[in-house]
Amino acid sequence: MSIKFSDVLARIMNGLGFSAIFTFIALTALLAKDINPPVDEIWKNMLGSMLIGAYYGAASFLFQFVNWSPLKMVITHFSLSFLVFLPIALWTGWLSLEWKSLLIGFVIFIVVYGIFWCGYAYYYWRLTKEMNESIDRK
Repeated sequence: MSIKFSDVLARIMNGLGFSAIFTFIALTALLAKDINPPVDEIWKNMLGSMLIGAYYGAASFLFQFVNWSPLKMVITHFSLSFLVFLPIALWTGWLSLEWKSLLIGFVIFIVVYGIFWCGYAYYYWRLTKEMNESIDRK
């Protein structure tokens, strides 16, 4: 498998697009509640969101390794994702170094990761089903 720079850049840009949507939702919620945090706090949170988005965009290449089992891909992606998320979450203040905060953050991370994983699994299951039905019709 050869990876082109343009493919990596396109995936990173997709990740940044998703981070922009989540940042916009968060800023809209702040406006709706008339909360005005300092600009440096908004900047730090936005940068954290962008780094996570860029990582997830680039990390999607892990699922292109056809010689890896699906379980190996998911375990590697999950582990790397948490290792990228944790320092960013600590730096931005999304999590603190207290054990309760870390435990709750880890549980929320697992739940959100699981929701996305189930969504993608369902999507690819449906895609496979439709392709097989298309072949059967011919």
